[in-house]
Amino acid sequence: MYNNMTPASSKSGADWLLLILTLPGRQPALRMRVWRGLQSLGAGVLRDGVYVLPARAELDQPLRALCGEILAGRGEARLLAVQGNGAGFQSLFDRSKVYGALLRKVAAAARNLPRARATSGMAAVARLRRELEATAAIDYFPTAELERARRAFDALQAQATARFAADEPHARQGRIPRLVRADYQGRIWQTRARPWVDRLASAWLILRFIDPGARFRWISQPRANTRAVLGFDYDGATFTHIGDKVTFEVLVESFGLGRDQAIHRMGQLVHYLDTGGQPVAEALGVEAMLRGMRERIRDDQQLFLAAAQIFDDLHSAFGSDRAGP
Repeated sequence: MYNNMTPASSKSGADWLLLILTLPGRQPALRMRVWRGLQSLGAGVLRDGVYVLPARAELDQPLRALCGEILAGRGEARLLAVQGNGAGFQSLFDRSKVYGALLRKVAAAARNLPRARATSGMAAVARLRRELEATAAIDYFPTAELERARRAFDALQAQATARFAADEPHARQGRIPRLVRADYQGRIWQTRARPWVDRLASAWLILRFIDPGARFRWISQPRANTRAVLGFDYDGATFTHIGDKVTFEVLVESFGLGRDQAIHRMGQLVHYLDTGGQPVAEALGVEAMLRGMRERIRDDQQLFLAAAQIFDDLHSAFGSDRAGP
């Protein structure tokens, strides 16, 4: 059976959630999905079939979904809210060994960077960033180990940027002004050559939602803006990083596109792939496809047109999510 529960943020005052489950035999696929689901949530294991998590509102929905999948597979699942210290449950969430392994990987990547190619070097850094953020997302009781890992990764990121992407824009401070799309029609938009996710997604946003008549220049050296030519995603460009927002997000806010929830979700994905932060489920697949395209297609305009199809499909998929399956 599956009993209802009240999220920890309510008046129940629960401190822990216990998931007690029984899975039917001869369903290895279901067992694997449940195991992966519990791993992704960072559940602690009390014993076989009994798992514990801190009672937090953001875990309510994924746990309910997991229970629903177990029931659909003819298993049994029960969620129980527990008050008190849980007899030492917190010790089940010690991530120090995970951070230790991650620190060793960061150190190895730093040693390998001087002789790595740009593509493989940046891919290695991106993988470590995803691993760090995924671990931090389920580190419910963070210690100094998390900050130590973040500092090590930040140093690696700076080393990789200096070696492979020295022309990456530096975020400037200030407010993002609201602009009128009618003033930005039929323009030439320029950005750095060999575009990656923020430039590709920004160009897609410009063409689809800001300036349908846009023409693009992919330049090796940043150039000054003119009345006819607008730059994006480089230092001194009209549109670039502001505060903690990447260029895509700056364009979204500048032209009031944030009410489109599909665009908002795409902004979260672009932000994660460009600078890290909250993991996005679709990011790994999108990154793999874009990286493959970038390796295969040498002409920047053709690369953009191929990537635009992915962003078109993402926008459609994210928009259709609101309507359900």
